[in-house]
Amino acid sequence: MRVRPPQDVDHLLVETKGGERGEAAGLLEIAPLLTGDGSRVVVVLMQDAAVDAAVERRRLRHAMAAGVTVLVDGFSLRQRAVRDSDVAQGVGVVDADEVAGLLLVPGVKVVWH
Repeated sequence: MRVRPPQDVDHLLVETKGGERGEAAGLLEIAPLLTGDGSRVVVVLMQDAAVDAAVERRRLRHAMAAGVTVLVDGFSLRQRAVRDSDVAQGVGVVDADEVAGLLLVPGVKVVWH
């Protein structure tokens, strides 16, 4: 589902690696820990990690249950022949320019992997 990303974010975790090694899962596991002090956390899955938005449901559900906003790059999905409708419920589909806007949020702490 296409969404507008939140305008207030404390931590932005951008994952570009995915697949069998489960590297995207690492950021999805870390993200809930960052919400413990009330921080607003957004995880964006891009490039190869975008496929994890359609495949890895358990970690996605856990992160979202902890209050993490999970987004996926629509262009990355299209490059990998994944339809927006294949993305897990609750994961928002965004464009790269919206991700760029999150990078400019004053005070945001960014991890890009």
